[in-house]
Amino acid sequence: SLTQGETKNFDLTSSSQDATTITIDDPAYLKNQLKSAEWLQRYGLKAQKLTFDQILQQIGYKRLESYVPSIGKTVGAKYTGNQYHEIQHDNGDHYILTCRPEKLREFKTHVQRLLLLLRKRLAFITNGSRRVFGILGEPSICFVCDCKTTDHRKFNQFQSTLASLLREQVSKIKRFNIIWVSNDKEQFQEQPIDVTQTTIDQAIDWISERKCPRNKISISATCEAMLKAFTSSAHSIYLISEGDSSDSAREILRDNIVKTRLSSNVPIPVHVVSLFCNNSDTEAFLRSLAQSADGSFTSYKIHGEKTDLKPSSNLTDPTGIRFQDNTIKFGTNAAMSKPEQSTDLTLMYKEINQCHNIIERLDKILAFVQNENTASKTDTTKSLDIYNASNNKNNSNINNNPQRSIVIPSAALFNQDETEMSSVDWLKIYGIDAQKLDVISVLQSVAFRHCDGVVTVLKQPEDGNGKFDKTPANPKQTLVNAKYCDQFAHMAWSDGTIRHVFVTTDMHRDYERRIRALLEKIKARLSWLKKGSRDLFGTIVEKNIYILIDSSISMRNHLDFVKEKLRLLIQDQLFSKERINVVAFNTITNPWCERLVKVTDSKVTSQLPQWIDELYAEGSTNTLAALRFALADPVTEAIYLLTDGRPDQSERHILSQVQYRQKVPIHTIAFNCQDHVANQFLIDLSKQTGGRFHAFNYGLDNEGTPEIPESEDVTHLKQELARGEKDLQRISGLRDECSGRAWSLNSIEAKYKNARINELAASLPNRSHSALDTTSRPNYN
Repeated sequence: SLTQGETKNFDLTSSSQDATTITIDDPAYLKNQLKSAEWLQRYGLKAQKLTFDQILQQIGYKRLESYVPSIGKTVGAKYTGNQYHEIQHDNGDHYILTCRPEKLREFKTHVQRLLLLLRKRLAFITNGSRRVFGILGEPSICFVCDCKTTDHRKFNQFQSTLASLLREQVSKIKRFNIIWVSNDKEQFQEQPIDVTQTTIDQAIDWISERKCPRNKISISATCEAMLKAFTSSAHSIYLISEGDSSDSAREILRDNIVKTRLSSNVPIPVHVVSLFCNNSDTEAFLRSLAQSADGSFTSYKIHGEKTDLKPSSNLTDPTGIRFQDNTIKFGTNAAMSKPEQSTDLTLMYKEINQCHNIIERLDKILAFVQNENTASKTDTTKSLDIYNASNNKNNSNINNNPQRSIVIPSAALFNQDETEMSSVDWLKIYGIDAQKLDVISVLQSVAFRHCDGVVTVLKQPEDGNGKFDKTPANPKQTLVNAKYCDQFAHMAWSDGTIRHVFVTTDMHRDYERRIRALLEKIKARLSWLKKGSRDLFGTIVEKNIYILIDSSISMRNHLDFVKEKLRLLIQDQLFSKERINVVAFNTITNPWCERLVKVTDSKVTSQLPQWIDELYAEGSTNTLAALRFALADPVTEAIYLLTDGRPDQSERHILSQVQYRQKVPIHTIAFNCQDHVANQFLIDLSKQTGGRFHAFNYGLDNEGTPEIPESEDVTHLKQELARGEKDLQRISGLRDECSGRAWSLNSIEAKYKNARINELAASLPNRSHSALDTTSRPNYN
């Protein structure tokens, strides 16, 4: 038989012993009560001097080589023989490797150890009360507890959650206070008090003494509690709201918080924690409340429970056949911050990914060094290009270097931030203008102003008979250039003026090396965009997204291909996001879930693949209904719409409907669409909402035609490639022109000198003979 048991929250219990559990041998700072940004600043890769650039500076030194305008040539350090290995970034920087392989393995070990610590830190901040409330980073906090529910089970659950917070996190800060929202204006202390074991126990007892409200609590009680919290000398305020408790007087609460913070000399941030709230509208209000008060928002709700049968603890049961029916609850956490800020978990994931990239690059260097050491026994020298082995032409400068060299990719295309950038944003950091490789920037140091002017030339008047009289001279305006103008190349400058430039061979060689490295990086990103799920869906940039898939009858021959790419998209890009949802649409909408789902939710791995497998094509293309469904979710940051043709509604009607809704970028994907009208509609939809247009052409040959336009990300990169090639040709042309003018000038000067010498040589003997005849002739008189 069964007896009534107890209800426990699994997320507030300690995790089982595994590789990520913090042991007594681990450093104490793993459990520091710090936000991830500050923790990584103290103990992360950069603080430990283990970033890839920092490691390069410790295992070797940079080979300096650059063009010096003052002497007109490239100056670089030279090293004898092939005694050193050379590491080259794909951006053209060279590092001479001076350490032994043992030192490289030592750095790899350090990074691997830090990687393990980061994983343990990640497990720590996602365990217990930190999973529910996040990290409490301020030294002094005032908690405002708003629980107006009349359900005793929910009220007791709220109390036990607060007790766990006090034991695990509040015990590690300096001062705290608790204000309970009620008609009696209850508070633990008048002002924040010091944290001791005694005060923590007293606070837990005080919370357990709160009673579930029987009468209705005033709608202004939450506002009064918040105003009381602002008068305390705390560094921050945490509003902990249960369900819809703080939803009774929204505008009053928001206005009071904003006005109080504006009137304060030092505004106190207000962090909001939503517990067990299943109303998305209430969550949206609490999120906006936290953002308006410069705070963070965390939402925790129970999404499932499991029965746990255990032997009864009743000692009076001699039969031992009674079991205690315990209930274990599981929840999900959703930490939201301002769009320009990163959450604690996001920062930790980025640091972990960076560790993996560093280890991979160190492995490549070790493999190259070992291969070189083996090859050196046979007295051979080779150059390994890991980044692009087929690019022998562009790496001719590397192969000509007597040092043994390896090309190691830089952070580009390996940094997590760059994999979540559009081409426009990527070019703002790594493009020609950002790297100052445009023609104007390169020639700035070797350009000088062109001088010309209009002068008045006086000409003698001439009468009708061809004879000059004594009338005044005839003035005439004439444009005259400086004498040196014909000796230098000239070009139109960005401000419309004419500048003279002097491009030497060394300067051209230095520019060609740098621009070639950048163009190779752009080519590598173009190739990267055509791999994996990015080939069909493009680059997924935002964190909370909807994927809308056209499943109309016109997709029947291609839906299996789209389903395969959609599964790849989940593994390839979506697991680095925060929330996702997928909606298939034809005549009706078929959403996977009613709202966005956290990617860490087990449903993403257990239910979403099965839902994708069950998709089939039928009906028409009701695009507007799918867009309305995605736009109705207040958490939506972006929509990715994949379709192969025109929608059921008129294009103008859809554009007008989207315009009057919230401003959410809609990225459109044209799948094998050869309809010019449909493609233009998708382009207009993405442009009007601030999104990007992507085209996928499955087996079509006329790609890039007006009927089948090209993807925006690809177009921007190709334009940058063409611009780089054009700039290189322009610099090469100026180099040739300068060399030709210098050669011509030298030839003219040489001819002029030779002519003068011949003239002097021809005239000098005659003058000497004549002089001898007149001065040296003897006089016999």
